[in-house]
Formats: sequence, structure tokens, C-alpha cells
Amino acid sequence: MTKFKGFSAGKINITMVHAQFITELVPMITDLAELKVCLFCYHALTQKDGQYRYLTRDDFGNNHELMQGLSLISDDAHKALDEALALAVEHNFLLCGEVQLDASTSLALYFMNTSRGRVAIQQLMAGNWQPDDNQRIEILPERPTVFSLYEENIGVLTPIIADHLKEAEDDFSYEWIVDAITLAIENNARSWRYIRAILDRWQQEGRTEHEKSQRPHQRTNEYAGLNWSDFTTE
Repeated sequence: MTKFKGFSAGKINITMVHAQFITELVPMITDLAELKVCLFCYHALTQKDGQYRYLTRDDFGNNHELMQGLSLISDDAHKALDEALALAVEHNFLLCGEVQLDASTSLALYFMNTSRGRVAIQQLMAGNWQPDDNQRIEILPERPTVFSLYEENIGVLTPIIADHLKEAEDDFSYEWIVDAITLAIENNARSWRYIRAILDRWQQEGRTEHEKSQRPHQRTNEYAGLNWSDFTTE
């Protein structure tokens, strides 16, 4: 059996491991293949780019060192890998979400169970993903709620304003509400009455192709069809 020769001299790359992995997860793990897969995740995920990092089955199966290590404990390394992945998901170390690439092809994505990994799974379940130019899965950022947008950009979120926003969500699309809030900000017209008036106008008169094609910062009160002086702060 080949022995480890020791760590190299000089600057060494170090992979960080959660303390909770040692104290909470390791005591749960009784399968050596699962332990190897979990440790591999710590190293492999640092090689990934993007806000939401994930691994696919191929990332595990195509890694020579991992598969060689699994072959030492099983005659069927790929079967051992699948069983180890299932255990890692069962123990909640890994979160698994599937995307449907076409009518007959799906792809499983494995995320570490961190706060960002949990957001990524939520985004997948909401359908907020798309393939990029390299056929990787791009998970779209979590979009803020209309309540947080209002509170951060317009004013205090009172119970009455919260009720108005809930009603608006029933009547208008998320994109319309965001555009109306953005327009109110850029016109320095930070009032719910102003925002609602924009939405009502768009609903009654429609939005022109010119308005739809422009970014909010390119629009003016003329496009909104409103004058801020007609509204009081609310």
C-alpha cells in the first residue's frame, strides 16, 4: 500500500472545513465513501465560480483521485459514489435540486447546506435559473420583495402601506411594481400614491413600446404622465 509522503515544504494551499462538519456531521457518518465525498466537496467547490456554487454527478465521477479512493473500498466505485451522494443528501450535508434541461433530460445539482446553498435551492424550485453560453446552469439572484424595495427606497413600511403593496401584488406584475418604484425614486417622488398612480395609468392606458424598451432611469415624468406636485407624501 502506498504511503503518504508528507506535506510539501513552502506555501501550501489549504481547504477550510466547517467546525460543525467535525462536531456534528462526522459523528453521523458511518460510511467511508460518504466521508470521502463530503471532504471532496470542500475542495471541489472552491474551484467553482459564481454566486451559487454547485457540483454535478460528473464533477464527482470524473475526478480521478476521488474515484480511485472509492475503488479501494468497493468493487464498483460508481455505485459507491451514488450511495455516498444519497447518504450525504440524507444527512443534509448536501442539498440536491434538479433542473429539466429538455423533455427527456434532467440534471441534479449538489449544493453544500450553507445559507447560500439554501437560497440556491429555493431559486431552483422557483424556476429562477437558465443555462449559460457554456451550458452550465446559471442560478438567477434572489430578487427583493416589493416590501423590502419600498422600505429601502421610499419610506417606512406601515401596516397601511403593507396592505397597499399586497393589493398591488394582486393587481400588477412584480416587474411593473419595481419599475414604478424606480420611477418614483428617480423623479424624487417618494410616495405610495405616486407609485400607485403610475401603475393605474399603465393599466388603463397601457405602456408604450418606447416605455417598455427604456430602462427606468431613461424615463421622465412625461412618460409617467404624472406631476409630482399633484401628490402629497404618504
